[in-house]
Amino acid sequence: IYAAREKNEYNVKEEDIINELNKYNKTAIHISEYEEIKNYLKSKVDTGDIILTLGAGNVTKLASLLVNKNE
Repeated sequence: IYAAREKNEYNVKEEDIINELNKYNKTAIHISEYEEIKNYLKSKVDTGDIILTLGAGNVTKLASLLVNKNE
């Protein structure tokens, strides 16, 4: 139901998904910029944690940012 590259036929937006999750006392946030996502995750994860990315489109760019050893 969530459009990636195709037309958004159901008019579902990121905010809609976040709001639905929050209704059920689940903590959900939306961060649109990859650099901001990287910084957020790096401040939250510990050694041994697993980060799973799911999505369509350019979400794979995030993995490259997270494993860059030069930062």
